[in-house]
Amino acid sequence: MAGRLTDIVEDKLLSVPEVFGRLEPDKVAELMTPGVNQIAEQVVSEMLPTGGVNGALLDAGKARLRALPAGAAGEL
Repeated sequence: MAGRLTDIVEDKLLSVPEVFGRLEPDKVAELMTPGVNQIAEQVVSEMLPTGGVNGALLDAGKARLRALPAGAAGEL
């Protein structure tokens, strides 16, 4: 039912390009930044098992992600 409703809205009311065309890129980036940072940390966590040397590498990786300059963090 949700899929059908989506199809009806897209066909009769809004198109995907129109919706994305109305978004403000700076505002979207601002809203998404915390989530992207969490995802990046999760990816680092999944790449390295915890404990011992890997635990230290994981902490170092997370610290490096948090220390990225604003421009680099924005690009991420």
